[in-house]
Amino acid sequence: QATPEELAARQEWFEQNWWKAPEVARDFATHGSDGMLWSAKSKDSKERAEPAELAKRREYFLPQTAATPAYAAMFEADANAPVVGEFATPEEVHDREEKMRREWWKSPKVREDFKKHGANSPLFKAATQEAAALGLGDDPKYQASPEELAERQAYFESGKDDTEWFQDDEHRRERAETRDPTFWKNPEYVEDYLKNGANGKKWNAANAAAGSMGKGDEVQATPEELAARQEWFEQNWWKAPEVARDFATHGSDGMLWSAKSKDSKERAEPAWRA
Repeated sequence: QATPEELAARQEWFEQNWWKAPEVARDFATHGSDGMLWSAKSKDSKERAEPAELAKRREYFLPQTAATPAYAAMFEADANAPVVGEFATPEEVHDREEKMRREWWKSPKVREDFKKHGANSPLFKAATQEAAALGLGDDPKYQASPEELAERQAYFESGKDDTEWFQDDEHRRERAETRDPTFWKNPEYVEDYLKNGANGKKWNAANAAAGSMGKGDEVQATPEELAARQEWFEQNWWKAPEVARDFATHGSDGMLWSAKSKDSKERAEPAWRA
C-alpha cells in the first residue's frame, strides 16, 4: 500500500479538483450559468462559489478559441430554447456532439464548395472535419470512401437540408479548432493509448486529421513527439475520467486511483506527481 502521505496527497488533489469530474462538466455544458453542480462552493455545498473561482472554472470548461461564445452556446444548450429555463438533457448534448461528428459535411460551407467545384471540392472529399479544417481534402490519404462520397453527392444534389441549428459552420469550425494542436489529449486518444499502447491508431497520429480517421499507424508523429506523448500519458493516467470516477464512487477504497501504476495491483509509493 501507499503511505498515508501519498494517499492523502492524491485525495487532496481530487478534493480540490472535484469540479473537473465528467458529471460536473456536463452540468456546465447543459445548464450553463444556472448549473448547480459546477458552481457549488464545495463538492456537497448548496452555496455558490466566489466570482473569481467561477471565472476560473468557466475558463477551464470553455474551449480556448477566439470564438468561444458561439461554441459555448451550443453546449449550454439554451441558445435557442423555446422557453427560457428549458435545457437539453446530458443525453441530448451527447447526441448533438455525435451528430456533428458524423454529419460535419452537411454544413453550408461544404454545400457551397460542392456547388462551385462539384466532386472536386476539397471540403466535399475530406473524410473528416479535421481533414477538411487542415486543408487535406485533395490528399487521397484523407479522403472519404467512394461509397461515402456518393452518399454526400446524392444528398447535395437532392437539395435536402436536414441539419439542426447547432450544426452551422461556426460551431463546426470551432469544434475542429479546439482539437488541434493538442488533439491527442482528447479523451478518445487517451483511451486509445491506454487500451492499445503501441498498436493504437489515434494517439500516435501526426495530426488531428489522421487521428480522427484512425490512421496513426500510417501517418505517425515523429519518434520524439511520440515519446513526449507517451511520457504524458504515463504520468497522467490517474487523471483520466474513469479514475476520477473510481475515487468519487469508492473514495479511499478505490483501487484505480490509488494504484502504483496504470496496470498495477499494488498501491502507490510515496513519490507524488502533482
